[in-house]
Amino acid sequence: MGVAVAGGLYGCQSRLAKNLVAKPAGMTVYVSPTGNDGWSGKLATANMDGSDGPVGSVCRALEIVRGWRRVQKVAALAAHVILRGGTYELKNSIVIGPEDSGTLDSPLVIRAYPGEEPTISGGVRVANWKVRRDGLWETAAPEGMNALTVNQLFIQGQRQERPRLPTKNWYFMAHVVEQQEYRRRAFRFEKGEFNPKWYALRDVEVVSYDVWTTERQWVESVDPKTDTVYLQDNGFELQAYQVRQRFYIDNVREALNKPGQWYFDRPEKKILYKPMPGQSHQEFSAVVPIVRRLFDLRGAPEDHAYVEHVTIKEVRLEHSACAVSRVNLANDGQSSTVGFESAIFGQGVKNVNIVDCEIAHGGEHAIRFMGATEGVTVQRCHIHDMGGGGVYLGLDCSIQDYFRLPLEVRFTGQCVVDNNFIHDSGKLSPQACGIWIGHSGDNRISHNVIANLYYTGISVGWCWNTAPMPSPAVRNLVEYNRIYNLSNGVLSDGGGIYLLGVSPGTMVRNNWISDLVPYTRYFNGLYLDNGASDIRAENNVVENVAYGMGLLVHQGADNVVVNNYFGRVREVWVDRNTDSQGKFIPLSLAFDRNVVVVTGGNVWPPDSPATIAAGCKFSRNVYWSSRGSAPSLHGEDFKQWQAGGQDAGSLAAKPGLQTVDGIICAEAGSPAERIGFRPIDTRNIGLYGSAAWRALPGTIAPLPIADRAPYPNPVAEPVHTNFQQLKAGAAIYGLTTMGHGNGVVEATPVTGRRAFRLGPQGVTYSYYQPWIRRCKLDLQFSVLVPAHNGTTLCLELRDWRSNPYITGPSVVFGADGGVVANGVPVGTAPLGKWVDVHVLYDYRMGKSGEDYQISLHQAGKALAMKRIPVPGASKFATLTWMGFINQGKLGEECYIGYVDCASAGP
Repeated sequence: MGVAVAGGLYGCQSRLAKNLVAKPAGMTVYVSPTGNDGWSGKLATANMDGSDGPVGSVCRALEIVRGWRRVQKVAALAAHVILRGGTYELKNSIVIGPEDSGTLDSPLVIRAYPGEEPTISGGVRVANWKVRRDGLWETAAPEGMNALTVNQLFIQGQRQERPRLPTKNWYFMAHVVEQQEYRRRAFRFEKGEFNPKWYALRDVEVVSYDVWTTERQWVESVDPKTDTVYLQDNGFELQAYQVRQRFYIDNVREALNKPGQWYFDRPEKKILYKPMPGQSHQEFSAVVPIVRRLFDLRGAPEDHAYVEHVTIKEVRLEHSACAVSRVNLANDGQSSTVGFESAIFGQGVKNVNIVDCEIAHGGEHAIRFMGATEGVTVQRCHIHDMGGGGVYLGLDCSIQDYFRLPLEVRFTGQCVVDNNFIHDSGKLSPQACGIWIGHSGDNRISHNVIANLYYTGISVGWCWNTAPMPSPAVRNLVEYNRIYNLSNGVLSDGGGIYLLGVSPGTMVRNNWISDLVPYTRYFNGLYLDNGASDIRAENNVVENVAYGMGLLVHQGADNVVVNNYFGRVREVWVDRNTDSQGKFIPLSLAFDRNVVVVTGGNVWPPDSPATIAAGCKFSRNVYWSSRGSAPSLHGEDFKQWQAGGQDAGSLAAKPGLQTVDGIICAEAGSPAERIGFRPIDTRNIGLYGSAAWRALPGTIAPLPIADRAPYPNPVAEPVHTNFQQLKAGAAIYGLTTMGHGNGVVEATPVTGRRAFRLGPQGVTYSYYQPWIRRCKLDLQFSVLVPAHNGTTLCLELRDWRSNPYITGPSVVFGADGGVVANGVPVGTAPLGKWVDVHVLYDYRMGKSGEDYQISLHQAGKALAMKRIPVPGASKFATLTWMGFINQGKLGEECYIGYVDCASAGP
């Protein structure tokens, strides 16, 4: 369906009318907004005497179908629930259970009456507005409205915004407070940004932006003396990945001064609205969503009872609610997976079809099927203006938890998401994706158009390289999708197509990705992140990635990238991996017959060519810069690069590509033709079907680009942490931890000292962000590597101001007790004993920063001292990241006793 037009619904009405002229076989129940649940539902319209006609609700129609099947014992016959045009206002979800299931030949079908457009709404209309003396309108909130869901208001199909500060873009956090009991749930702000006297202060929300996520947290209190705001405990810790985090303040009653804004006065149970010019309160009504799941397909897979062979088609669904808890719920998560539901929600379903539907103006995702889902088809749906994303399939738990579930509960796969238009969503949760595939395999994602989102277009896989188990996201096919206008200056570190996990058989081909603009850092056309492996990317077009990569392969293996066109991208990038000794593992990548046109002077980042090339095969590619010159590769001249044994048959020249009738092909005799570049036909990419359906994306304007003003530089913050003085489990100010098992422990093995533990849940790391600029750095810390488990601990200093980041001192404490600094052996650190480490690193000016001094002591006794060169580190100017990494295996741990890091003076 997608979109209603004067003549019907795009791409389906003429066929529907033809198919439904004759009464369908099996049972038919008619439903109408003007119907009566006391009627039989056998008639499409009420009879003359008003004694019978259609029923008034879908729920009643399903009850009739169940009773008919029980009495007639004809479960094998099809059941059709036919919806007349108009709006059906729900007070509760439409629940479809295993008892409503059909069969392959006789399904349960819920669909529109020929030529009519039914709408199912999860909202309640609010009217009876009165004009106040201050010019605002007010009305009483309808009875039964849950305060947690009153966060959306729609007027004439338009989403209205709540009052916020600043009125556009954002503020920047000044600093996170140091009190440990607040676990980084409080921060200092610039003078005047918060007012402790705001009305209903605890209903004010802080919406903060990190690199690839956002967070909503309610205000607990404001201290005007210290310019500090304290937040309620309902989300992730602040500034996990970005210092001077962006934020805005939402739902501020005193900021209700812009026409079209509204405010829910929870204490008084009233809704306030500032009218637009020319609006009349006497002819005015609005809708507030109150129902989260409009359709709830509720199987019981633990009892082997599934919802099977159900089709929902030609229905418009709107006004699904967004319910955000105030207590103990992380309203966050990459890709908006944590705590988010959908307008159509299912679990324990098989062979369910969602076809020709329009899903709009909702609070969370449009469609989400979680565990025990098999054979779902989502086709020709128009999804837009959602608070979350589009179509979500599969579980989002950790891979360890996934494999603990019974097979009948966890398996999800063999689904099709085809020929859908998904756009202009992420309104409440910007990190939402157009299409998200979690722990799920054997799916086909094809011919979708995805545009105007703030994060990733299509995300496939949910297993990072730290997982000790294989990914279930295998044999997924992503093809013929058109993806454009992502991020729009709001988030970063996403992708047009984003992949995770070891994914044998996964194919990404014939997709067209363009116009990606992140806030800062990078955004990627094809993003094989964090160990994504065994993936083939072929015949894709990636264009106009202003501040990022056409391709990023991050620590993956056995990937094949062949016959793709990367045009007007900053660079393509292959990242390295390390083993338990901190040594680089050769990557495994075949990069063949690609055309790469970068906007700068370099193709691959200038990491060591030897570490990259050892496991990679580059061949028959064309490289060029839009500056009109040959780019360097890994910082080397192209001829030097080839002389090292790479890119046999490749050329550094203007490619000579042309587009003829939608086909990107090589000009005769051009470098692209000489390397064997095959034509890429873009005509079949995107939607297919009626002309009106295919033309629909062209009617949507691109989102404006948000202000990309960079983060203000944070204040330099020395690190002085003595873990001996902290309680077990305490949070550490300024220390961000990634992975399970990190934290302060009462006693360590062997020595019994209180310390900070890294591990033991596989590879974990914790880091500070000191932002100490050009100086002579004095870094001291103590480490303990137990002798029993073979753990390896690594310290690394980084300057993240450039992309890729610049590495300074890097020290590895090996499982055999050996200490290696930037590849140079230093000495031996006794296993099972505390070792004090002292690093002096001068990175002030000129040639400084090219070496540093490291010394080791144990119980006051000098063990070793050396000066260590840091190749290429003279550009290191700011210590933005200081991390401790446990590179051990599952069940292994290591410890840090104290950390002191500060400038040693001029």
